[in-house]
Amino acid sequence: MKFKIFLFLTLLLSTISYSQQKSDWIRVENYDGSKIGYKDINGNVKIAVDLETTFAPPKYFNHIIPIFDLNNHNYYLLKNKQKIALDSVYISSDYELDCERENKIRFRDKKSRKIGFLNQNGNVIIPALYNYAAPFYNNLAVVLKNATRTCLEQGVDSLNCEHPIFKGGITQLINDKNQLVVDSIDTAIATNLNWYSLHVSATNKEQINRVSFKGVNGDFYSFIDYDKEFKNWFFNTFVPVVNQRSIKQLEKLSFIELTTWSENEQIWKNNKNSEVINSEFVEKLVSKVQFLLENPKNSFFNSSDLNPYIYQNKNYDEFYDCNGNLFKEKYPAYSFYINYVDANQSLEYQESIAFIKTEKGYKLFTYSFKN
Repeated sequence: MKFKIFLFLTLLLSTISYSQQKSDWIRVENYDGSKIGYKDINGNVKIAVDLETTFAPPKYFNHIIPIFDLNNHNYYLLKNKQKIALDSVYISSDYELDCERENKIRFRDKKSRKIGFLNQNGNVIIPALYNYAAPFYNNLAVVLKNATRTCLEQGVDSLNCEHPIFKGGITQLINDKNQLVVDSIDTAIATNLNWYSLHVSATNKEQINRVSFKGVNGDFYSFIDYDKEFKNWFFNTFVPVVNQRSIKQLEKLSFIELTTWSENEQIWKNNKNSEVINSEFVEKLVSKVQFLLENPKNSFFNSSDLNPYIYQNKNYDEFYDCNGNLFKEKYPAYSFYINYVDANQSLEYQESIAFIKTEKGYKLFTYSFKN
């Protein structure tokens, strides 16, 4: 069978959790997934498996979750079964419900269609003032304000269209008290920032891997840029170790297990890194890295994701958020892709090596080699 091109940018829903709390309830489903409920960490049923929803609610129920049922009724549900904020559930552009982060969850005002935040008890703590608002990470959130809302569809009411588009406006950074921190921030840069690396100083000191923004109070807010950090780590740490052909050092730069596709068995295989990293594997890695360095036009790097059907054991628990998606704001993943072309520059096949940030730094965790 032909070698398959595997791009690790694909689907990322998850099976396991972000830092799950003991008080969290866990979503459970019936045999065909048509009904859901929740159980506690000990397996006790807290909400019977009889909820029928249009959109899947969060995998973990901390204090508050959104519900959107088959009759288009939507609301937020507390653990005491109280329903609040009727017809105000926030749904993302990719049709995903929000989940509680840092004791906050987004809601959408049913009249203005703008976004605000509820606290864990369902009380409004940030009014619906924003055209868009990202979740809070480290008590900071990126928001869009004063933009004009239009529709992708022609002749549709801009407040009720399925695919809204925002033009103009200002992208800002606010804190959890709804106070303005940075008046204008580049959205493209903001998507790559490690919000947990915040450093505040009176002067703007240029630092490797960091970007800074001047706050409204005159201080400079500095964050690690994940893209810069990963590139520097790859070329200045990973590549030298590979070229040294040190099995022991390469194991230290690898995740506890390495995942690859088995063409013979037609399955993804997860093996301990010590079972994979031998002299033969190292030589393969040396050749791939050398080709990558010598053929920059035929190689590229990109942010990556995890596939829940592959990365589903307990080793990956910490990498997922409350919705079961990759917690990329804390544990980003990256892949390097190598394109092999024929004499006509047509793609013959592609190989890749993927990395994920852990508490101990970036680690190699997946590879896809033809030979």
